[in-house]
Amino acid sequence: MSSIFDINGNELVSSVKIKPYFNDEMSDTIAKVRELQTEPNLTFFYITDIHSYFVSGAEELYKTSIENMRYLLTEIPCDGIVNLGDSIEGYSTSALAKKYGNLVSNEFRKIDLPYYATIGNHDDNRYHSSNTTQRLTVAERYQLCINPTRDVVFDTTGLNYYVDFPEYKIRMIFLNSVSDYTYKYTDETCTWFSTIALDTPSEYGVIINTHAAPSGTWNYNSTTPANSATILSSLSTYAESKDVISILCGHNHVDDVFSSPYPGATLCCAKFENENGDPAKWPAGSVKPERTLGNYTEDCWTVVVIRPNSRKINLVRFGAGSDYELSY
Repeated sequence: MSSIFDINGNELVSSVKIKPYFNDEMSDTIAKVRELQTEPNLTFFYITDIHSYFVSGAEELYKTSIENMRYLLTEIPCDGIVNLGDSIEGYSTSALAKKYGNLVSNEFRKIDLPYYATIGNHDDNRYHSSNTTQRLTVAERYQLCINPTRDVVFDTTGLNYYVDFPEYKIRMIFLNSVSDYTYKYTDETCTWFSTIALDTPSEYGVIINTHAAPSGTWNYNSTTPANSATILSSLSTYAESKDVISILCGHNHVDDVFSSPYPGATLCCAKFENENGDPAKWPAGSVKPERTLGNYTEDCWTVVVIRPNSRKINLVRFGAGSDYELSY
């Protein structure tokens, strides 16, 4: 492997090895993130829609993402990894779904960082057949997608939770948008969200992490979860006195940023693909970055840097795609 250099030309040394064609992308990402981290910040590695073990010849590409995360972690501080769901393809038997899902989650949990995840519509294995006995139970989805997650407060189902960062007066909330094997925030989720998750200390702001967005204009056609209006209504009440910092989502397999009803983004998939669905059904302004195996665009995940003093959220892309900045 050839050398990687920082913004000042100093050689970076790491025991973690990456593929040589990521060298320039790694140097660029390190320089960008270091510059953003010159002020107080929370930094997370965000990945979404891995769809592991689909048939394409790139089914284990998430392991490359993990290698790159490990290298980046040796050069910048990071507060955790967020997985926004769809870790598996979800067309196999429940036994294979559990096998593949555990392989993915265990690899991420080997990184020495808190691992926070939401459940995607493919993670409950609903697409295998109409036979409900082949679908993963709530307990299995908890074990597969979320457990063990450190330093969090769960609801009674274990599928919704939050974690506080008191130094920054930020609460990160993780909502399950795919309950009952469909796109849905359950009544229980909505009640927990409004009465407990949004019951933050004074001067706090919240970041909502969820697979499918609670806003109809953000989602791929006809995939907005039921009860989204209730989630947004609770946020509207919260926003009367506190900050809704952002809503961050996966699901669409494209990049897009939004300012209404709140700052936020949908993040492109880690799954290697250049086509997905009908572009006419994507939210207006969405971008699907071109991917090529064997160069830096084969990878696709995001370093999210939250800067409370500047009231900015920076989305620094590693691999295919562009960087974005949100204000709140």
